[in-house]
Amino acid sequence: MSGRVEQVRVADLVCLPQVRERSGFGDDELAGLAQSIREAGVLQPLLVRRDGDKLVVVDGERRLRAARLAGLDTVPVIIEDAALAEGQVLHRQLVIDAQRVGLSPMERAGAIQRLMQATDWTAREVAVKLGISPAQVSKLLALTVLPGDVQHAVASGRMAMSAAYELARIADNDERERLASEVMSGALTRDALALKARETSGPRTAAKARRKPAPRERVLIRLGEGRSVAVSAPSLSVDGIASWLTELAHQVRDAGADGRSLSEVVAAVSVKAR
Repeated sequence: MSGRVEQVRVADLVCLPQVRERSGFGDDELAGLAQSIREAGVLQPLLVRRDGDKLVVVDGERRLRAARLAGLDTVPVIIEDAALAEGQVLHRQLVIDAQRVGLSPMERAGAIQRLMQATDWTAREVAVKLGISPAQVSKLLALTVLPGDVQHAVASGRMAMSAAYELARIADNDERERLASEVMSGALTRDALALKARETSGPRTAAKARRKPAPRERVLIRLGEGRSVAVSAPSLSVDGIASWLTELAHQVRDAGADGRSLSEVVAAVSVKAR
């Protein structure tokens, strides 16, 4: 980064999709910022990067849009001289937003998912880079496997993230949709939902144990480099597998947090699942 503040023409700056959704830029909020900029100018320089002949905004899209609304021809910027990959840009945007304005849970979950895809970082590496706990990353990623209507409910504030995470623990799609409807209507509290989630994924009753095992479906997911994951259950679905693997990753991390060996962690997780 050059560290030098330069005045750049507004027309020369380009905005690409960023972490924060456009819904975060309300018309009234932009109008108020534009009026402030007319009176005092842009007090905090925008952070931009070079992309060929373009200057792409990394941080400051809201200030740029307000400056355009205020009729400014130029704005102060700090130019990142080094070429940045998509993952590096996302990393900067996430850190900047986390330090200044909190993202909504769904924005943060989607950004972390994009960040992992762009960088090949693991959930633990993302947690270290962003300064948050691995458990929080796991819970946020669990939101991305939920149905669209539930994600919209979380994004709009009609459902708390904690309730959405409990829903993600439920593998049965029909049961999850039914409970989601009850949560959004106010008929089911988060604590009651957590209890139902534990009952759904908890130990089998003696009566269930005596039943003849139902036919099971099995898939083998090949991950390359000789790695694979086998998943077996009476019924399999994309959402179910994603939810189970997210929960398993969370349990393995927690079980291994005190330095136990892999065999001890596997035994601990297996006992918990009985």
